[in-house]
Amino acid sequence: MEQTSERHWEAFNPLEHRGRRSPRSIAVTLQQLGVFTFNLATYVALGEPPTIHLAFAPDERIIAFVPSTNEDKGAYPVLKMPKSATYFISGRAFCRHFGIIPDMSRCYPAYMEDGRLLIDLKQDAPVVRGPRSRQASVQA
Repeated sequence: MEQTSERHWEAFNPLEHRGRRSPRSIAVTLQQLGVFTFNLATYVALGEPPTIHLAFAPDERIIAFVPSTNEDKGAYPVLKMPKSATYFISGRAFCRHFGIIPDMSRCYPAYMEDGRLLIDLKQDAPVVRGPRSRQASVQA
């Protein structure tokens, strides 16, 4: 049986699609232990602050990241991961206080509103896994 219909084929290159967001898109990863990580685009969108205040709208389940200065009391210091363009703050006490219990590390799309970076915990957020060591990837 020979079909004469023409098909439109699109090639897929797995090297171009690793399941990760573009480094230019702003997003926040909430890790299981309450650590919030930001890619470079997100940190730049925040204005590259030395510290960040966290706020929570419990009815809407939205977390706000508010840029601040070193002089602000109660702000979380922003740390940079070595040899990486990733920044992070430890929000463990914040998560515990508001009953935010991440089951897995998830990457939430973020957006700016009134000078604050917001993530909506009600949104679907893909589960992320950090880079695995070469040994672990050989065994997998």
